[in-house]
Amino acid sequence: MTQALALDDGIVPADQRARVLDALVELVNGFQPFGGGPHFSGGTIGLARILSALMDGRRDDVLGQCQSRR
Repeated sequence: MTQALALDDGIVPADQRARVLDALVELVNGFQPFGGGPHFSGGTIGLARILSALMDGRRDDVLGQCQSRR
């Protein structure tokens, strides 16, 4: 979640944003508490930051994957 906070706060240098966003996507894809990720793991406070970072990074594909998992 630290990646999402840093991206959302705008403190990641422009030349590092893609790398940090990729790391966030890896975490979302790798978190599979129920055996079939991807899932969000940021709690009540962190979820908004994760969503914001993914939307700003144009990673709607990740959002769609998480939404379609049951």
